[in-house]
Amino acid sequence: MKIAPAAVLRLAALPAALGLALAVPAAARADLPGTVERAFSDAYEAVRVGARETARAGTRVFERTREGAVRVYDEAVRGARHAPRVVADGAITTAVKAKLGASRDVRAGSIDVDTRDGVVTLEGAVRSRYEAERAISIALTTEGVRAVEPRMTWPGQAAPTSGRPRP
Repeated sequence: MKIAPAAVLRLAALPAALGLALAVPAAARADLPGTVERAFSDAYEAVRVGARETARAGTRVFERTREGAVRVYDEAVRGARHAPRVVADGAITTAVKAKLGASRDVRAGSIDVDTRDGVVTLEGAVRSRYEAERAISIALTTEGVRAVEPRMTWPGQAAPTSGRPRP
């Protein structure tokens, strides 16, 4: 299969558009979308099921909270030297809902959005892990969001473990 040069350029720009930093050889760039999705998916799932306490995918950091939930944040935003612009929680919730509603990949009506101190909680039943990951990514790119706590479920989802992660 031959890939048009314009398609390779769009694929090469994908990590930056997603806020991810991946070192990918030019020959492997055709597989880039799958690589980015797989890294995000693997990191999220490892923390969600308790296999790891923390995981990274590019600049995204996934942490397991004391309650057993997963918190996702962008390391580049959290580590910024300047103070982030404070955005009211209500404005963040409205912006996240609007962005979810505009996405073709997410059924916004099935996801409840709540914000407290810049931490967005996404809760509800979605169609797939991909849809959950898209909702998380959309929320993380919304101004004022410090972190996302996803509490979404989907068919075939493995139950998270409680307590300490496995070594």
